[in-house]
Amino acid sequence: MFDARKKSSFAKLNAICLAVLPALAGFIFTACNVPMGMGKPVDTTPPVISILSPRDNDFVRGVTQGEPIRLAGVTYDDFGISHLTVRLINVATGEEFTPGINDFSYTIEDDGVWKAALHLPGEGVTEYRIRVIAVDFFKNEGADEVTVRVDIVAPWISKAVVIRHSIFEKELKNLDFFEQELNFRSDSGNTGIQFNDIDYFQNEAFNIKLEIGSSFDNVAASRLDVYSEDHVKLNPEPLVPLPNQPMYNPEWRITHDQMIEWDARYEWGAHYIYFVAMAWNTTS
Repeated sequence: MFDARKKSSFAKLNAICLAVLPALAGFIFTACNVPMGMGKPVDTTPPVISILSPRDNDFVRGVTQGEPIRLAGVTYDDFGISHLTVRLINVATGEEFTPGINDFSYTIEDDGVWKAALHLPGEGVTEYRIRVIAVDFFKNEGADEVTVRVDIVAPWISKAVVIRHSIFEKELKNLDFFEQELNFRSDSGNTGIQFNDIDYFQNEAFNIKLEIGSSFDNVAASRLDVYSEDHVKLNPEPLVPLPNQPMYNPEWRITHDQMIEWDARYEWGAHYIYFVAMAWNTTS
């Protein structure tokens, strides 16, 4: 729950002083109210934090080994949150984990909304108790926890390639690069892109080709979905691979006309899209 209670930062002692100011016609008496500080602020109240996703007792399915699960919630503290930490307990074994610096990352917005990515150890279905701790600048700690079952699966895509025109030399980047380096979300983002950075963007048709690993047996079908930078699926119907492609090497063609058909906003401006591929075998 979000706790909006305020803390007392420091006490003020109000003193009344009387000043006597000489003037030509006599004396003027004035009263003033002077705050007298009692030292630096002291905070002993812990922050409030809630985990809103995933919920307690959720089953998080199909997390690819090496990929994180996503957490989100809200937090609050009068003096601000210094940082978040996380602790994991394997419910079956009782083993406790403290994720490394590369296994837990997060952001906290000005309104207290936080989002995190957490890499979990192991493979298969495991039940974890996840405890997220908010620490304020006075080292007070507040925490919330959920217990979730997570299905961690071996990756079945051994290689993914975006086939672009041969004149493009820049490597494709993730969303953070476009947001932080090129600021593409701003109203004038597309006009501020330097000529040298144009190759980071795709302005024509391109192909996506996958190699499905040998750990995924008897591939029967595959599909592709396209998502916006706001995680909204764009294509109303699943995209099927091009004909006459091996089942283990499906390939899709994406065109600018398709993008405009899905959403008219893609007719102009700078945008970021990503893809989610799925495959089925003969036993599932």
